Amino acid sequence: MARKEIKGPINDQTLNNTNSNFIELYKEYIEAGLNAADARKKATRAVADSTIAKDTAETTREEMLAIIREQTQNGDLAPEIAQARGGEATLGERFNSVDSQLAQTETSLESIENANAQVVLPMKNYLGNYENIHPKVLHFKNGWNGYKYWMAYTPYPSGATQHENPCISVSNDMRKWGTPEGMTNPLAYAPNNGYNSDTHLLYRADLDRLEVWWRPVDDLNKKYYIVRSTSLNGVDWTELETIYTADSHAEDMLSPAAIFEDGKYKVWYCAGYAEGVKYAELNSSASEWLFTREDVNIDWGNLSAWHIDVIRTDKGIEMAVCAYPPGGNGSSADLYYVLQRPDGTLTKPKLMLKRSSNPNAFDSKSIYRSSLLKEGNNYYLFYSSIANDNRRALSLSYGIEPTALNGIKTIDRFETTPSSKFVYITAPAALTNYDVSNIDDIFVIGNGKVTINSLKGAYRGKKVSLIVNGSNVEIELKHGSNFYLPYQKDYYMSIKEDIVTDLICITDDGDSWRADVRHKNKEIFVRSNLNDYDVRGIDVLFSSNSLTVNSLKNGRIGQRIDFVLQSSATIIFKYSDKLITPNLQDYTLDISKVGVTLICTREGENEQWRVF
Repeated sequence: MARKEIKGPINDQTLNNTNSNFIELYKEYIEAGLNAADARKKATRAVADSTIAKDTAETTREEMLAIIREQTQNGDLAPEIAQARGGEATLGERFNSVDSQLAQTETSLESIENANAQVVLPMKNYLGNYENIHPKVLHFKNGWNGYKYWMAYTPYPSGATQHENPCISVSNDMRKWGTPEGMTNPLAYAPNNGYNSDTHLLYRADLDRLEVWWRPVDDLNKKYYIVRSTSLNGVDWTELETIYTADSHAEDMLSPAAIFEDGKYKVWYCAGYAEGVKYAELNSSASEWLFTREDVNIDWGNLSAWHIDVIRTDKGIEMAVCAYPPGGNGSSADLYYVLQRPDGTLTKPKLMLKRSSNPNAFDSKSIYRSSLLKEGNNYYLFYSSIANDNRRALSLSYGIEPTALNGIKTIDRFETTPSSKFVYITAPAALTNYDVSNIDDIFVIGNGKVTINSLKGAYRGKKVSLIVNGSNVEIELKHGSNFYLPYQKDYYMSIKEDIVTDLICITDDGDSWRADVRHKNKEIFVRSNLNDYDVRGIDVLFSSNSLTVNSLKNGRIGQRIDFVLQSSATIIFKYSDKLITPNLQDYTLDISKVGVTLICTREGENEQWRVF
């Protein structure tokens, strides 16, 4: 197909600006050195700066997509973006974090359809059922009194308020939950003339103490309370202590979420009835409120915040807030993510989990109070929900971004570390519509060939790695509507050729994939000028001689090649239709820059590379 000439408001200068952003990102990494922690922080800042620069230039995402669509085969942009950013970097560990940041940014813009779980956490309450709600989960890396995970929650079968009483559950793997040995649930039964609600759990590191907060309501006298009970071992709990009393609904603290830091309690809560989220502070002995109703200026639009959870992370204060649209209530809510940055600024609410479109699902009517947990780079969302028949449920979703989660599909198979899910497939075999919703890596063993025709159960941006794990094994990927493969042909893997290939899902329905073919990190030393230089299977080009790069051939879309200098020599990249360089003019690489990366943006007859 003949390619169209690029026209319109997006010009060479816009492309040049895009290149400049990537160059600045590269410089940040050079300055950061090989320290992974520093590099990750700088990469995150650089990605943010690049985004701001793009917005300032009014270069919309759709316009950028249109540019690359004109320069890629078949006119399909999103796959090329995924390929250009995905896979493993080859110029040392300094590039790994930036790949991760770019991939997460792209993924987080896409669908959340896979965020809903398919099974309920089998956590039996003191009533003998599994209808639990209002979770708050804490993680202790080395365990606390025998358990790594502690949860406060309430049973709430079919909305029966007399059973909405505070309880404790523990686990060491997030799968199997139970009451701590020696303890009896609940911590308190319903008060006279009212009910309990809105449990929250926090840890006082200075006292090595857990605290459960909850909200009793006196319906008869229209009073609302916040009370707490504390424990030094998770088994023996103190008598409840009242720490807040509201004489009217206008002063109520709905769904309080608290942390203890800087010698005081910091409390976020929902004011209810479209009043948004409020913030309060309480002294360390919980005897005096420093203030109680400071507005948290989140741009809710026409939504009304109902229940909230907060966590302190390296990003700032991360919030999971269920909110409902006009005409709704707490029983018709979806879940939104809000970040309060260290400088106090707030992001707009972004949907992280919505009510299931399946009318028979346990989360079809409302997403209720949820608990957000972050371990390393991984997020876990314990969310409660309401079904159309008013049953309550508690389940779990997880992922590397709070707005790009995967709901668990089965209790027995889900992993607590999202990046560690794998299966073994024994050859010979043929896989058609193979479910990879809970799989990251496929190891092929045995003798013979495994043919992969199609996969299902994914989301846009999900990556599945195929690994040849035997000397007598071959993997065949069938080119077609499900797989877009190099040179539009069936693709073969073996111990002699490609050992590892990443498949990246490129559609929201999870049916279409593009192969990001990873060769064996082949490194070549070059000493003379490169004209139509064959780069099949090459990841790194080293040079200690001065030379000129005019053109490359036999690349694949998304392929990366790192040029690395090993002396005071220079490499000149000649600007042309085949080689797009910064400022659209010849680009010189010298020892002060150490190295540079080229990415293939077109393959075939009109092959093109870009210098980043």
